[in-house]
Amino acid sequence: MDFRDTQCTWCGLRKQPLEDCRGCPKYEKYVLKKDIVLNSEAFCSICIHENDPELAVYCSRNRYYQQDGDEPFDCYRFCPLFGRGR
Repeated sequence: MDFRDTQCTWCGLRKQPLEDCRGCPKYEKYVLKKDIVLNSEAFCSICIHENDPELAVYCSRNRYYQQDGDEPFDCYRFCPLFGRGR
């Protein structure tokens, strides 16, 4: 089973070839089996919206509300800097 079916609900790359996901923290965790913490720093640092002034409030609130949660960080606006979706 492809980890993206359950772990990548919002990502536009989830239906693309798996190799397009190289560089994503979830790829590193689930495919390469690296001990990666799936937190906002891991995702926001590679998201095209990281410095988008129109999403500044959304992104800061999303990070704030998820920072102490028990579940891995998730964001429906996440769009990685790499892959075909650019």
